[in-house]
Amino acid sequence: MKKSSFDPDNKIVEKILTDTKYFVIFVLIGAVMFGFVLQKCNRDSNESELQLQSLQRILQYQKESSVIDKGIDAQNRNRPFITFSDKGKLEIGNNFLKKVEVGDSISKKKNTTTFYIYRLNQTFEYDSFEDSQGKYND
Repeated sequence: MKKSSFDPDNKIVEKILTDTKYFVIFVLIGAVMFGFVLQKCNRDSNESELQLQSLQRILQYQKESSVIDKGIDAQNRNRPFITFSDKGKLEIGNNFLKKVEVGDSISKKKNTTTFYIYRLNQTFEYDSFEDSQGKYND
């Protein structure tokens, strides 16, 4: 009578260690699993590094100007942008694009992550760090 692979008397570890076919299958499965884990760790590390670089750029950025244009830059991977009256251009996130309108005045101090948007008699705040943490997601 043939033993099933789920039979408790079946010695799987012994088969893996003694039978070349099972050993090769075991090693290949282990290598694939290790590759997936390594890739996941690498991707998380790269994303964290990109977020840190973006935060450093935002902290160094400062602006006091009004918005003369906004949109999606088709030549730059469809990145949202705003253009200022001093001809400066800033790549922004989708949430910031939704908040700002042409004609708004923008104020951003160095070493902060908060943009102040002035529209008529209203003032809005947009914090790029909080946006990166998901605060402005709908």
